[in-house]
Amino acid sequence: MLRLGVTGAVRCELANMRLQLLQVQRRRDFLVAAILLEKQRQHQQQRRRTMWVKPLLLRRVTLGHYDTHSHSRADARVTRKLQVLSAHGTGDV
Repeated sequence: MLRLGVTGAVRCELANMRLQLLQVQRRRDFLVAAILLEKQRQHQQQRRRTMWVKPLLLRRVTLGHYDTHSHSRADARVTRKLQVLSAHGTGDV
């Protein structure tokens, strides 16, 4: 093997650079794994949400409640207040 006169200092520098490269590669692998795990978690949450919201919306349509629930939040609050007042028998609105 042909030796090109690599000194001890150069060997140490090369070893240090290899170590730094390995550390950067491991950090990259860790970040990629963390990103994939987060995407999987978000996908599972989305599936869970879809699993209970869809039947709820379908039930509203089949039971005729869709129109009453499609109002704005302010309309829903006023409607609830009127229902509570009428249930308690108070004439004040």
